This record gives sequence, C-alpha cells and structure tokens, in this order.
Amino acid sequence: MNFSVIGKHRDFFRLHHWIECEEVLAPATLAKVNVSIAAAKSKTGRDLWRGSSSLKRVFLQKGLAGIASDLIECRPLRFGYDQYLTPTSSFLPESPCSLLDISSFQGVLCGMILCLTQPKESFAVESSVFPQKAGNAIFFAPDFPIAFPTLKRLDGASYILLVYVQKSAVYCKQSRDPHGNELKQFGYDFGDRLKDSLNPIVYE
Repeated sequence: MNFSVIGKHRDFFRLHHWIECEEVLAPATLAKVNVSIAAAKSKTGRDLWRGSSSLKRVFLQKGLAGIASDLIECRPLRFGYDQYLTPTSSFLPESPCSLLDISSFQGVLCGMILCLTQPKESFAVESSVFPQKAGNAIFFAPDFPIAFPTLKRLDGASYILLVYVQKSAVYCKQSRDPHGNELKQFGYDFGDRLKDSLNPIVYE
C-alpha cells in the first residue's frame, strides 16, 4: 500500500464527503483477493471475510482502516461488514442511497469501495463511488449517496464494499438492508452492541 493521507486529502473529503485513493492494494494482492472471492461459499456476497483467512487479512488490515480514520478524523474504528458488488448483483438498490439507508448498524462512520477488476470500457461520471481502475478505492461519508445504478453500466467490473463503524455501534433493524438478518446466525439480536469477537476493532 503506497497511499498516505495528507492535508489536501482531508480538505477534499471534508468538502465533498468522498475521495478516490490510488493503488491502495497492489496487483498481486488484488489477484489473491479475486481468487479467494471466487472460492467463497457465500450466496449473498456479504461478510466474505468470515469464511476466508486470506480475505480477513486484507479486508481487516490496519492500512485500509487507517486511511478511513485519517480522512474522517476519528478513531477507533470497528469493522462493520463487507459486501461484494458486480453489475449483476441482486443486492443493488434501484436509486442512489447512503450507507445510513442500507446498513443494519447505528454508528456507521465511513465506507470504502475498492475496484477489484476494472470495467471493460470506462466512462466519465461525476462523483461516482465506483472507481474504474483496479486497486483504486473511494472512501466516502456515511451520508454520501451511493450511485448504485451507475454500477450496472460497468460491465466486467467487480468491487468490494467495506464499512467501518463506531466502537459502540449497535445492530439494528434496517428494512432496506437485504442481508440485515444475517448477523442473527452469530448470536446477535437487534439492539445488541457489536462484539470484538464478531466485529473486531481494526484501528485504534
């Protein structure tokens, strides 16, 4: 990882609530991530890290969380969830919406969408949270509207969404989260605070 947050990056993030960071993962790491995702058993693409030690090492790494922490000027950060996204994902909302609209957590702090494989053809789009170069990531505030319909135009692309939350984040019912009930299989009930064992602190 070669990206380091400096003052101008924070200024841009404060103003626009998003920023694209180049080459946050190296090509060799991206290749391993794509192989691990292809081998994953999840049908929904949610929380792939739970079933893969290699994905856990990448998704929960301190380096990515550190970029998020530096941009939002907040710590510690807890890992909320990951979500695999492609142009044909059944998860995709039909209209732009924010992490606050689709996440079953109170206390969302920041999101990151990392390009795993870039689209066959690129096109210009203003303020899209879907970077079009493999290895690049866009970090964004929890209230920033994610242009999900844009992804449907990015044929051949794939992404991973990582969500960071507060240390005191609470699991809650969110009707717009299609996978919002999945944490119940790990012993959570709505209203429970997130546990270190199930949603670890990734940056202090």
